[in-house]
Amino acid sequence: YQRRSTWGAQAIQHELAQLLEGGRKFSLEQMPQLLCNVKSWAAVEFVRELCHVEAEADTAQALEMLRSWDGELTTESVAASLYQFTHTELVFLLIERGCEALGLKAADCLGRDGFLMLGGVSFDPSALLKATNALNGHLHLNVLRILRSGRQTTATAESDSERLDDGRRWWLEQAGGRDAAVNAAVRSAVGRLVRLAGRSWRISPKATWGAIHTVQFSHNLTAALKLPSGSLPFDSPSAPLPGDANTVRCAATSSLNDFTANSSNVSLRVIFDFADLSSPENNRIVTPLGQSGQFNSAHYRDQNTLWKAGRLRMMLTRAADVREAAVATMRFA
Repeated sequence: YQRRSTWGAQAIQHELAQLLEGGRKFSLEQMPQLLCNVKSWAAVEFVRELCHVEAEADTAQALEMLRSWDGELTTESVAASLYQFTHTELVFLLIERGCEALGLKAADCLGRDGFLMLGGVSFDPSALLKATNALNGHLHLNVLRILRSGRQTTATAESDSERLDDGRRWWLEQAGGRDAAVNAAVRSAVGRLVRLAGRSWRISPKATWGAIHTVQFSHNLTAALKLPSGSLPFDSPSAPLPGDANTVRCAATSSLNDFTANSSNVSLRVIFDFADLSSPENNRIVTPLGQSGQFNSAHYRDQNTLWKAGRLRMMLTRAADVREAAVATMRFA
């Protein structure tokens, strides 16, 4: 894998490095686990930075929940929801305070579209050509750089890297410093979870990542007919998804403040066994919904259960096997 600066590629590299540690080889059985890995190394690094933050009385429990979290964005995790909300609130806080220091209002400076695009939303308003933009993933890198700059104590910047840290630290200073900014973000995140799931949010199913991070398979005709999302016959039921934009199992949030999984998702999951490309058992594939675009076809959404569960179906690669399994054949003159 080519090394890139965004977390999705780095997540694959981390997992491959662990699987291949010590000269080991990974098996076909391990490949689906790799493809469906939901550990976010961006989250792991974010939590690591929080270990340097001095908690305030009303944020201590929430910060401890984050610090003890393993970075796995599973559907059952409440800590994953707390992480996502905290990260978003920190971004909003830094931008708002930075704009205020410059005599600007964040809403006037960026506008609604600007905030959305910071989170990776498509530049194409209809999202027909591209579901995400190049900022997707880089936002997390920049937040980490800003947090790390808060640990630097250089009084005067002598090198380019130190001058960059001064610029990054400026955003924290406008928000009262690193500790004040992080505590304020955690406080706001907890407030959101309380409004969502009540005072017992730490153990509430309503606060789990799966309850917040749902994918909605909505057809344009459903909206045109003014039917609710998920309505038959065109839509498939909404479903909870693990992961985010920074995990191997990519399921990017819709925007910086919309945590539904309706942005960039895995459109094809496939395993090829180059030692035996003729084996249906070893070569596997799955696609969201199904292969047919006809809503009345049996194959319109017949793969969706497998796709959501992170499983794959057997794939026929030999022409003779395809002919033998064919139910019908369409010929073009």
